[in-house]
Amino acid sequence: MIRRRQVSPTTNATLGALADALLRRAVLRRRRHAPEGTIDELVALLPGYRDRSVAKQVIKDTDDDVARARAALDGLLTNDATFGAIHRMLGDNGRPAIEMLAVLVGMDIDPHRRRLAGVLSDRNGAITRRLIDELFDGEQHVTSGSEVLLADAALIHIERIGSRSDHQIWVAPAVVDAVLGLEPAEPNLPGHRLVDCSDSSGAIRNLVLAGGDRGTRREQARSLASASRLLVVSTPSEDAWAAAVRLATLNEAGLLVELGDTLPSAGRRWVERARHLAWVISTDHDLPLADLPNVDWTERRVETEWPSVRRIADLLGPEAAEGRRITSDQLDLVERSLPGMQDPRNALRRLASGELDRLSIRITPRRTWGDLVLDPEQNDQLRDVVRRFRHRNLVLGDWGLAPGDSVGITVLLAGPPGTGKTMASEIVAGELGLDLFKVNVAAMVSKYVGETEKNLEAIFDAAEAADVVLLFDEADSIFGKRGEVSDANDRYANLETSYLLQRIERFTGVAMLTTNLASNIDPAFLRRIDVSINFPLPEEAERRRIWKASLPSSAPVGDVDLEFLAKTFRIAGGAIKNIALTAAFLAASESRPISMRHLMIGTRRESAKMGRLVDIGQFGPYAQLLNDNDD
Repeated sequence: MIRRRQVSPTTNATLGALADALLRRAVLRRRRHAPEGTIDELVALLPGYRDRSVAKQVIKDTDDDVARARAALDGLLTNDATFGAIHRMLGDNGRPAIEMLAVLVGMDIDPHRRRLAGVLSDRNGAITRRLIDELFDGEQHVTSGSEVLLADAALIHIERIGSRSDHQIWVAPAVVDAVLGLEPAEPNLPGHRLVDCSDSSGAIRNLVLAGGDRGTRREQARSLASASRLLVVSTPSEDAWAAAVRLATLNEAGLLVELGDTLPSAGRRWVERARHLAWVISTDHDLPLADLPNVDWTERRVETEWPSVRRIADLLGPEAAEGRRITSDQLDLVERSLPGMQDPRNALRRLASGELDRLSIRITPRRTWGDLVLDPEQNDQLRDVVRRFRHRNLVLGDWGLAPGDSVGITVLLAGPPGTGKTMASEIVAGELGLDLFKVNVAAMVSKYVGETEKNLEAIFDAAEAADVVLLFDEADSIFGKRGEVSDANDRYANLETSYLLQRIERFTGVAMLTTNLASNIDPAFLRRIDVSINFPLPEEAERRRIWKASLPSSAPVGDVDLEFLAKTFRIAGGAIKNIALTAAFLAASESRPISMRHLMIGTRRESAKMGRLVDIGQFGPYAQLLNDNDD
């Protein structure tokens, strides 16, 4: 956005002097050749020259007035920010165009001059090509190409209706605003901003940057483009390209356009027209040759450059910076959100809003290592995920041990239901200080061809942007084995699996996959797994710890036999927690402490729920606590 300026009285006086001198000369010359009395109205509009005898005396002086006004304009090009910027952008050949623009602005800001121009042009105040020719008396150095140069810089608009001499010329309101010291209003171009490049020595006039992330491309543009600053805009609408060119010209800046997928035809036309600007086209993917404008281009492929750990730590804190793969662009977004967001970690979470919230369930980690009972080997494997995340920048970056293009971490947790796989994912996310997103397979999978892949792409892209942990629960539903193709459904199912194979290999975040049976996962995925942890049913000692943790000291617990429970019932930790919860509700309803009877009832109900045959003899000495009415 252009900066506010204080308009100089000299600017107004200079513009007015040139416009007045040219208008006066046109009127007087027309009067010299016109029949007596036909242009008295024009003479009457000239201040100080209403008397015919006085007007005759100054006819010979008008050329001198024009020369003095042009000399004053030369000084204006040095002292006025707006005209100086336009002149430097258009170059030495743009001096006649500056003169034409000065006259157009001078007439626009003064009602008296507009009225006089309207009478001269006989077009209700409009300025036509015929009037411009008459004002400059056919001076070819001004009239031959200046209007085209100004139009290509979007400083004027030419309304091409009727014959060429009747074409109307309008100066853009933003130009008048800038001359008057106001902020140019460009409502069609929201979100633009200036980026300083004064510390670089770039010399590339037309530059295409593809690949990497937007922040890295922006830094490349700053160092390579032939401009002291860049006006950064997202892909303008068809009507807004002119506004982008105009603002870049007024700011004496190059134009950096951050595209979506393609360069629109309107954009190609403006790049080919506005050759006074240094252009940078920034895009995620290589542009098709047909999209490139017909100008000389320098194309560069960009690789994502991750911000330094120190920069991340300065903003987010040392702990949050460990292993975090956040792009420069994402870090800029977080930084700009402060101090409004106050806590930068909240801003990081907001990066994940949108597609992730639509296609997955956000889980704020609350579980800790003490909530999960594992044997030492499993525990160390799970902590290995944390170590990989925190030290991946060092090992994969500084040490150069990257196995491929991806620096992501893919973890497979396999085991029967209730053995703690989902809890383990939550604990890892909490230890890393990241949110956990459980993918909603029902919302993601679509019956329409290609839609599932689009949803998956949206999930992975959003997860990389926000640096979160993705949890694919029951992963074999989408990461399952490919089968033989017998119909179109099989073919498309295999295509989805093949897409996932490629996408997860490029994923830079943490993906946790859980399954009840690892053999259900396609073998090709197993090669891409960084950490695989088996979650078997807990042994007796582990079950004892789970029973104890499930009946905390804060709960009223009577005389319960945890040794018997741990030894007798070989069940998963999730089942133990369900039994304890059922027993607690039974005890609360009776206003009694939790007893073995309550636990026996909960055990029998949980066994029936899991489809197991309940043998009353298995309850040993506590079977007598049960009766037929307990269910």
